[in-house]
Amino acid sequence: NTMPIHTKHSEYEKFSSRWDEMEDALDEQDTIRGKRETYLKATSGMIDDNYANYESYINRARFPGITRKALTGIIGLLFEKDPEGVTDDIVTRSGQANLELAREVTRSVAAYGRSVLVVDAPKPNEDGSGGGTPYIARYHPKKLINWKVNPDNTSELLLAVFEEDQPIQNPEDQYVHDTVKRFRRYTKVNSVVEL
Repeated sequence: NTMPIHTKHSEYEKFSSRWDEMEDALDEQDTIRGKRETYLKATSGMIDDNYANYESYINRARFPGITRKALTGIIGLLFEKDPEGVTDDIVTRSGQANLELAREVTRSVAAYGRSVLVVDAPKPNEDGSGGGTPYIARYHPKKLINWKVNPDNTSELLLAVFEEDQPIQNPEDQYVHDTVKRFRRYTKVNSVVEL
């Protein structure tokens, strides 16, 4: 009985709710208000026929954004001086140089406890021509949903499954922004990583 591709690693399940809370804390106070009972519990005195007292409480609630300010301060302190090896070389497909990528990786590790980077390159043609320069693809920490490592060498990754939101192309409505879940799987077979 095989598990479906969207199966999540047990560590992912363990930390997922913490990552959601961190994401909310790093966002604006409207996010906290919008999650209502998750963060702003209603007391018995707030509950009336139409929840008017609770709605008033929600509208008055303030979330000062201390988490975002603390994270910005940490990154500022860490990168007060440029680290060694800084270049203007572009290392990601989105056009980031290594310093900008280092800041984003540090921000991700400080906020979520991990950062997910994949080194990739366009495949060469059958005759060996083509291909391309390797680049770094950065994923949000919550997008790596499952993984396996070699039990004899835990630094060797054998499986990585990423959850992606792929835009749906709708020629009849160019203004729609619907997406569909898609999964990208990397497996290591005979020392070669296959997509």
